[in-house]
Amino acid sequence: MIPIAEDFDAYAPPAWVTPTVSRLLDSLPPEHLLGLSSIVLTETAKTRKVKMTRKAGRKYSPDWRLGFYRPAWRGEMPAIYLIIDNILSEGRPWLQFGRDFAIGHVLYHEIGHHLNAKVGSISGNEEDSADAWRRKLWRIHARKRYWFLRPVFRVLASVVRPVARMARRRAAAQQAKVRRA
Repeated sequence: MIPIAEDFDAYAPPAWVTPTVSRLLDSLPPEHLLGLSSIVLTETAKTRKVKMTRKAGRKYSPDWRLGFYRPAWRGEMPAIYLIIDNILSEGRPWLQFGRDFAIGHVLYHEIGHHLNAKVGSISGNEEDSADAWRRKLWRIHARKRYWFLRPVFRVLASVVRPVARMARRRAAAQQAKVRRA
């Protein structure tokens, strides 16, 4: 099990955050987490000095950052940092599914960066690949923890698909009219 460390000064996270991270990690196969030293739960103020750039060269404000992956460097093992106050800035979910989704969305994306470094990219660029890994890891978690919702999602999909198909046809017809004119 990967240790989950808390590093907070001014921010007091809800009591359910650490158990939720543990729950999200427990649902994954251990080989996906090999090589990670820890998951650090922290706040924005603690990460302001961490310089971050994306491959496109755009810099992001620390106030927008939800988490980051620190790769292995100078003999230190890789780690994942989750900035809990930013993740929960939109509100604090009451239901466990909402908690899993809010934290898991960021955690699984950062684990995707770890898997990119360890296994390799599964999509175009680094961010797209991390998002693809996030989707795969969420499916693993959902199948393990929310298996009982599968019939509900099938019924919803059977209703949504025809509506979406009809909307696409209407949009295509509208575009055809614009092209003719």
